[in-house]
Amino acid sequence: MHLLSRGRLVGPLAVLPALLFTGCVATQSGSEVVELVRAERYTAAVELADRLEAENPDDESIRSLAHDARMAYILNEGRRDLLDGNLEDALAHFNEILARDPGNPVVGQWLLKTRDQLTDQWLTAGLELLSSEKMEEALEAYELALYYSPGNTSALSGAGRVLLLINYRQGMGESYYNEGVRAVHEHFNRTARHRFESTHKYIPDHERAELRKSQVKKSLAEQRLFVARGFEDQALWAAAFNEYRLVLLLEPENADALDGRARMAVETKAARLLGEADMLLRQDRMDEALVKLAEGAEITVEQKVEFHRMRNLVEVYHWEALYQSGLNLETDFRFEEAVEAYGRLLDEAEFYEDAADRKRTLEDFIEQADALYAKMLASSDDAERRNLLRQIELFWPEYKDVQERLAELGGN
Repeated sequence: MHLLSRGRLVGPLAVLPALLFTGCVATQSGSEVVELVRAERYTAAVELADRLEAENPDDESIRSLAHDARMAYILNEGRRDLLDGNLEDALAHFNEILARDPGNPVVGQWLLKTRDQLTDQWLTAGLELLSSEKMEEALEAYELALYYSPGNTSALSGAGRVLLLINYRQGMGESYYNEGVRAVHEHFNRTARHRFESTHKYIPDHERAELRKSQVKKSLAEQRLFVARGFEDQALWAAAFNEYRLVLLLEPENADALDGRARMAVETKAARLLGEADMLLRQDRMDEALVKLAEGAEITVEQKVEFHRMRNLVEVYHWEALYQSGLNLETDFRFEEAVEAYGRLLDEAEFYEDAADRKRTLEDFIEQADALYAKMLASSDDAERRNLLRQIELFWPEYKDVQERLAELGGN
């Protein structure tokens, strides 16, 4: 892109109107400010103008001179940043002038130059990121290009292709992708539409051309809106979300697409939380899974049944874990702990497999063992004590010190 060279002073000087001073002591100094600007000594010009303004606070012409000197300084800083490739800094400087001096006759052209360069920069970045299959980053690049040049055909086409490609990668099918790309390509590259745009460019009041252009744009938006609704009906939340985004590239104010995008953003997030809960469940991380399910169930509208089913599944896994824990403790002759595990299970599930029967059996074992042991302690007859210990050993060999006492009594 051709840029004005630094040597041309048309830019900064254009912000300085003809300066008229009325017989005041500032006339000579005011001329010095103009000369400093002509010599591209902008800092010195601003310093001198500020000093004049401080010395002549009521002089409107001095205030205007100081203002214009500052604008010349900022404009030059912006031009220098632009020529050095510091595009964002240049844009910030030009926007500052626009905010402080909306009627400035020069800053507009520099603003356009900067935005055009930023647009080209992000279009190139979008293509490179797309080639590297960095889809989300590529989409952000095209969206930035659209931010700097709203309606830019290349940016719209690139962003549309990325959104279609993301959906294709998520399993929407090759025919979906090919047909979508073809529709977008035809939409943005048909000679008719280019002719409409050209007509409006050279004849701004050509209402018929503008109407035809909006009709062409609306046609593709309606097609993609139909596809988005189809995906939504199939519970393909992420795919529908991307289609609604594509519609909004074409018609940013489309109410149906705005509502659809908001709905699908929520459902896409909820679906992600559901998937994360499922993964945690498979890893036996029940508590973390429940947190994800609670978060998703709170926001979703369309997936409440799935969250309820997953919540029930977590409970089933939890109950199974408690039951298996009881079995393991029972096998290891840790009857009291097994009774507690079965008790927790029955408190939550009320009924589960044979947990109630096992709990009652173990409680009987504990009661019998305690009674036999107490009787053994009260007996002074070694044969009787040995017999009582052997009765305990039959169903609970690891009860207290049964084995040690049997060994002392010669019962092993």
